Amino acid sequence: MNHHYENTADECIVICNICNVKVPNTINNRDEHSYGVRHETEYDNLLLINKMKMINDTLYCHVCNLTMYKTDDLDHINDVNHRYEIEKLKIHPHMEKKNGNKLECRVCEVVISSKDHCVSEHVEGNNHTINYSNLLKDNMIKNVGKRVFCELCRRFVKAVKVIDHVLMDEDHIDRYICSLKQNPEPLHYHMCYSSDPKIVICKVCDKSITCTMINNHISSMIHLQKFKTTLAFNKMRKTRNKKKYYCDICHVYVPNKNELEHINGKNHAESIKVMIMNRMVTDLSENNIYSSDDEYDEEDGTEYSWDDDEEDGTEYTRDDDDEEDDTEYTRDDDDEEDDTEYSWDDDEEDDTEYRDDYGYNNNYNY
Repeated sequence: MNHHYENTADECIVICNICNVKVPNTINNRDEHSYGVRHETEYDNLLLINKMKMINDTLYCHVCNLTMYKTDDLDHINDVNHRYEIEKLKIHPHMEKKNGNKLECRVCEVVISSKDHCVSEHVEGNNHTINYSNLLKDNMIKNVGKRVFCELCRRFVKAVKVIDHVLMDEDHIDRYICSLKQNPEPLHYHMCYSSDPKIVICKVCDKSITCTMINNHISSMIHLQKFKTTLAFNKMRKTRNKKKYYCDICHVYVPNKNELEHINGKNHAESIKVMIMNRMVTDLSENNIYSSDDEYDEEDGTEYSWDDDEEDGTEYTRDDDDEEDDTEYTRDDDDEEDDTEYSWDDDEEDDTEYRDDYGYNNNYNY
């Protein structure tokens, strides 16, 4: 039986998986349907949608770059990897699907809406055009008429596959690394090497970058904004001559291209700790406000009060811990019977005249 047909519970009926119709399970009926116009049209459309082409007695998939037997056509079409590649073709080749209805431009590293007009506006915009042109130049890829030629790999590349070629083609990346070794240039100071020679780490974004995309990442808006935020957070600002930075935390000048080294350094980290501690102390002192009329002693629960001497403006305080201190105190005893206010002076030679609250003279000897 033709591999396009599937048995049903009724032995007399089969289903055509291409046309999704029931066909009587006889040789004549199956052949009549298989060679009919409808079946051939549906099958040709299926191959076209899945980027497959019949070559002699075999099938070739342009998406997966695979050759297979004709009998494996449906198995390949339903394969998870093939379906994933087909889904990718439904969006612009420069885009990558993100969560929800968002797309990320693999050239500019920005997230945009998946709506057609948003994609078109971005791809046709100046920023994307410049970034894509720089990407081709960095990777020695040139447009030759309507075709794209990679000088590193010495072969033509499909226009829709250029980004995949730059990002994922192992042969291209290896050749790119070799070209860097032949013409060595220092790695951009925002980057550092990883254990994988094909990958570098952006110290600003803390992100892994394929070595073929370094310049594109550095010029991307997300990287530039992150760098600006990092400088602002660490109080780093450009000086007038634009050749140095000034750190408002450490109060030092930092040479250009050394700002990240300073920010990640031990001295800057210590200065930030000191700044934070000083702010905490300031906040505590501002919030620790006591009333001028009373102060509460947590040890014994005693509430003390004091009055200013209107004549000389001297304010007296009490220190119970200093036994040798001959300090003059003002005492306010809350006497329920006579409400008399007493005061005393530790100077025994001084005979002070005392007055009670009613104005009577009372000479008390202590």
